[in-house]
Amino acid sequence: MDDKIQKKLAQRLASKRRTRRVDQRKSWFWVKQFLLGIFDASLLLLIGVVGYVGYLFYSTPKAELIHRPIAQTSVIYDQSGEHVLYKIHGEENRKVVSHDQISDEIRVATIATEDDSFYSHFGIDPLAILRALRVNFQENDLRQGASTITQQLARNVFLTREKSWKRKILEAVLAIKIETRYSKDEILDFYLNEVPYGSNAYGIQSAAEIYFGKNAADLTLEEATLLAALNKAPTYYSPYGNHADELVVRQGMILRRVEELGLRDQTVVTTARQSDALARVIPFREAIEAPHFVFFVREQLEKLYGREAVEEGGLRVITTLDYDMQKNAERIVREAVAQSGPQHGFHNAALLALNPRSGAIQAMVGSKDFFDERDDGQVNVTIRPRQPGSSFKPIVYATAF
Repeated sequence: MDDKIQKKLAQRLASKRRTRRVDQRKSWFWVKQFLLGIFDASLLLLIGVVGYVGYLFYSTPKAELIHRPIAQTSVIYDQSGEHVLYKIHGEENRKVVSHDQISDEIRVATIATEDDSFYSHFGIDPLAILRALRVNFQENDLRQGASTITQQLARNVFLTREKSWKRKILEAVLAIKIETRYSKDEILDFYLNEVPYGSNAYGIQSAAEIYFGKNAADLTLEEATLLAALNKAPTYYSPYGNHADELVVRQGMILRRVEELGLRDQTVVTTARQSDALARVIPFREAIEAPHFVFFVREQLEKLYGREAVEEGGLRVITTLDYDMQKNAERIVREAVAQSGPQHGFHNAALLALNPRSGAIQAMVGSKDFFDERDDGQVNVTIRPRQPGSSFKPIVYATAF
């Protein structure tokens, strides 16, 4: 009996083991099928994404950055070409400058602020994209970006600021195209000539002129980091606004980042920290010389070339104005009104000086003070229709004799 019982127990145990193995095989089968399903779905998704990106890559236009229309400020000069009388621009006050006309300090500040892996990526930063994707999926919204300098350039030049997945993909595709077409230094120069810095300043040259009254090539590290701090939100961080203290805090963070990345040594950064760049920002004003003459010239230019060409065409206009003669004419008009006005009952005057041989305007003063609204200072009396009176007699006599 004992042998029979043992035999039956052994048979039952063997049966259970066989059943367990079958169950394990069935479980593993379904796990394997599940994993294969995930793999197949991932593969199809990857093929779809690659196909879509490839389609966008070949269907989007060439990322041409050199031969493209870009709004630039037109400048009116006197006859010598040395004195700037006025700068004409629309929304974008920009002057494009070459590589050697840009300070290395603004390059350092920009890389530390916007894209510290700029010289190592190929237009996009995969790790930054993964971090941004995680945040965006968690928030179910496009809260965080991962745009490199190249992607920002692509967006500013070719796209809009619409927040959508399609635009982000296009931005990445165009960034890769730009990277395959231009060197890193060229891309950074394009970027610095493109981005807004507030107060209608587009591009680093206009920003340097408006905020510090100097060329981009002459910017110091403290000035460069202050300008780089503006790029995130130019209106909010404007040194002329109510958040200048936050601008300085942001500048300090950028200087710390410059030091951490080893872009400048500690001594240079410490010197920059101790220097008050905000105190050097010049008051905002729209510089203009010989205003009546300038607007007379602008009107003629717009008749010839159209408003858009004048505001965005980057024209360099050399006029016939004699700068010294203009300054003397302005002084003479002011003195004449002050000395003779009370006696003869007038409070305004004008003066126009022409070259008798060519008829060229060499001085034009339309009123004693262009900015005097009480006396209609912006009215240019020199080109207003007037009764000639006795001033016409010499012409009559010259004709008669």
